[in-house]
Amino acid sequence: MKKGLDLSVVIPVFNEEKRLPVNLDKIIRFLKKKKIRSEIILVDDGSSDKTWAVFESYKAKHGNIRLLQHQKNFGKGAAVKTGMMVAVGDLVLMTDCDLSTPIEELDLLMQYIGESDIVIGSRRLKEKKLGRMPARYRTFLGDIYYEMLRLILLPGVKDTNCGFKLFSKKIIIPTFKRQRINRWGYDAEVLFIANKLKFSIKEVPVKWTHYDGSKVKVIDAVIKTLGELAQIKWNSLRGKYD
Repeated sequence: MKKGLDLSVVIPVFNEEKRLPVNLDKIIRFLKKKKIRSEIILVDDGSSDKTWAVFESYKAKHGNIRLLQHQKNFGKGAAVKTGMMVAVGDLVLMTDCDLSTPIEELDLLMQYIGESDIVIGSRRLKEKKLGRMPARYRTFLGDIYYEMLRLILLPGVKDTNCGFKLFSKKIIIPTFKRQRINRWGYDAEVLFIANKLKFSIKEVPVKWTHYDGSKVKVIDAVIKTLGELAQIKWNSLRGKYD
């Protein structure tokens, strides 16, 4: 992939053969309409369905698509890191393949990336623009998680886990090479590392809608992710992010 690109779009994917095509089409159309010199990096995190076949069909039609594959499932954080470490765009967008945050919200994030090193979409600011929400118990568990997050790691960030984040190229290698968490706690870890390295973070309200089909077992994920917050803190105390 040639250098000199405006944007790299990193999309971690696991068993998404059904909804990937329609959302990938939306991203491709948006980038073409905006005339953004871009690459789309698709990372298959050990899918067992026909996700890789979908990848290959799009690669055959679009020269700006790059394909990466894990032979087994390592976790979303691992897939994101794999994509980030090879991105060559001046800016790098990480987005979930379900497009819970529409790709059009990139326009909003782009307004702030010049004044901040990282701009993250947020569902927890007063100006939030939320569509359909998940079951109340999921929201309640999220509240517990974010209170612990602010207490332990990032008091100034309200929502680390919205899967729509824009990074300046300069922060990618220093931040992601230090990443150690492979699963759901990776968002908090990446932002914690970036903050520790004195990179600036801007949080902006984005459109967000919950879609069915999530593979996350919420209670199990919250328990494990809370443990990962403690692990991040312990890693920091031991100098693992220096």
